[in-house]
Amino acid sequence: MKKFLIFSLILTLGLFFFSCTEKNTVEIKDKISSLSVGETHQLICVVLPLTLQAEGVSWESSNSTVASISDTGLITALEQGSVSFTCRSNGNNKVYDTMTIQVINPTYVVSALEIKGSTTITLGQDVQYTIKVTPEQANKEVTWSVNNSIFASVSSTGLLHPQGTGSIVLKAISQENSLIFAELSITIVRSFDAVLSITVLGDTSLSLTQTKTYQAAVSPSIANPVVTWSVDQPTLGTISSTGVLTPLQGGTIKVIATSIEDSSKFGELDVTILTDEIPLESFLIEGENQIVIGSDYSYQINPLPSDATHVDVLWEVDNLEIATVNEEGILHPLAPGNIILTAISSTDSSLFDQFNLTIYAPVASLQINGNPIVHLGTPQAYQASILPITSQSDVIWSVSDEQIATIDQNGLLTPIQPGIINVLAISANYPLIQDSISIQIYELVQNVVLNSHPEIIFIGSSLVLTASVSPSTAIQSLLWTVDHEETATINPTTGLLHPLTDGVITIRATSSDDVTKYATCAITIYEVISSFTINGSDIVRIGTDESYTVS
Repeated sequence: MKKFLIFSLILTLGLFFFSCTEKNTVEIKDKISSLSVGETHQLICVVLPLTLQAEGVSWESSNSTVASISDTGLITALEQGSVSFTCRSNGNNKVYDTMTIQVINPTYVVSALEIKGSTTITLGQDVQYTIKVTPEQANKEVTWSVNNSIFASVSSTGLLHPQGTGSIVLKAISQENSLIFAELSITIVRSFDAVLSITVLGDTSLSLTQTKTYQAAVSPSIANPVVTWSVDQPTLGTISSTGVLTPLQGGTIKVIATSIEDSSKFGELDVTILTDEIPLESFLIEGENQIVIGSDYSYQINPLPSDATHVDVLWEVDNLEIATVNEEGILHPLAPGNIILTAISSTDSSLFDQFNLTIYAPVASLQINGNPIVHLGTPQAYQASILPITSQSDVIWSVSDEQIATIDQNGLLTPIQPGIINVLAISANYPLIQDSISIQIYELVQNVVLNSHPEIIFIGSSLVLTASVSPSTAIQSLLWTVDHEETATINPTTGLLHPLTDGVITIRATSSDDVTKYATCAITIYEVISSFTINGSDIVRIGTDESYTVS
């Protein structure tokens, strides 16, 4: 009994001690198995009992080059690889928890493309275009193309090579996803030619009470027309950026127009500023007599004498529905038609001049008319139809390869060698209005020769005849005919012959380009023998000839 009481006491004390002692544990919460490079993830470390938790924890990374972890448990993925993290109790370093993750490279999918580069480029100058990819880490490989290979071509790297003036669309398609693409509209313009000379236009004399506008004629006409204005003696007069001369005192002043492209190219005009009045005797209106809606035109008078003092005039037109004109002689066309421009002296209404003008509509379209087939040695004329019919414009002609043919500015094409070229017509006033046509240049047909063929054919069969046209650079098409269509028929383009009845026919192969060049052949048509019988004796004696027939 005494032993039992002692055992019970020991057991009771053990259970009491066990129930009052809690196990030390560390557990990482919010564990993950993988993380992409550049991403972060927050871990939480739970420590029990609370008395041990108060001591805090320490975080460790097995490979800080793959991923690092902060003192608060924030993981930062740095590069691809495997890494383990340990949370260890500061109060008992033998109590910890560990987890392992894989750091992977992220996968980026192309969502949008944008082409970067100029929307207006100059003919003859290659331009590099680049692509912006969203997101920026996604695959940047694209396929480049243009919608019009006559005007431009583009390399696999986005280098655009302009070949003609006009509008094109540049396209970039994602090589990862062909449904993702970008487009950019581009205008190709001609570059200015070098300035050769400048002529200053305007009155050579004016009074102190007058102002005059001067103009600069730049040559050639396709050079940059912009100039800067200056005078050699600012004490005698000043000139504005638009060429308006304001006199200050009497004397001779030099008006100078200088090209903004080349300062060594300039024009000069000596202008006399008069202090005494010289009466105006007469004058003539000067300016263009054919103009186009869409631009304003300046008109001036040429006074006699040229040094007259008062040369101001009043401007008017006879039909305000077709055009208007302001007090400075700037005419604004409104509609196609003919008008009369009148200038009347502001000091003497008996002095006036009238000027006939034709106003054209702007060019809306241009179409090349002419034969797409040209024979070597025979020049071919092409015309450009301009619409609307109330418009007018000179046309600039060119060809894609002058080694094959040339074309003059009247549209006359001279072939040089066989081949294919493009003829381009551009409106001189509206360079974006243009048309092109593909031309095939052939040599003249010299000969047609039938190729080998049977001389006989049987009813019920068919035969394809062929012929050779020389030279090989001539038009090769032929027209096949038969002289007796009741005896046989032949396909006019393929030369397929079908016999109908027995007889003799003549086949003819004629050049479609020159009917004087042809070849012929005769073919005999037979019926097919279904059976035959040998007639004659079935006994023959030696020394005696025997005759046999077939039926």
